[in-house]
Amino acid sequence: MIQGSAADVMKRCLIAVDKMLKRNWPECRLLLTIHDEVCVEVPKSIHCRGLMNDIVNAMQGDFHKDFDMPNKFPVAMAWTDTRWSDKVEVE
Repeated sequence: MIQGSAADVMKRCLIAVDKMLKRNWPECRLLLTIHDEVCVEVPKSIHCRGLMNDIVNAMQGDFHKDFDMPNKFPVAMAWTDTRWSDKVEVE
């Protein structure tokens, strides 16, 4: 039940992030997903905290209310300009 619910939340997050990117950041695009992670391709020229905040807000949405959870789901973020073994966690 938990794994199925997590998959449902992830699908909603993907839709929300895709819509937000198309509306606010058309230069960016969803590249792929890996389990519970989303990889977004972002040109270096527009990479900024505002974009990262928009992605986190879209990922969190109000999906927790659909599952009677009192708080939004946690979202962590990391970035890299080379490869994932060189990623940097973002607070």
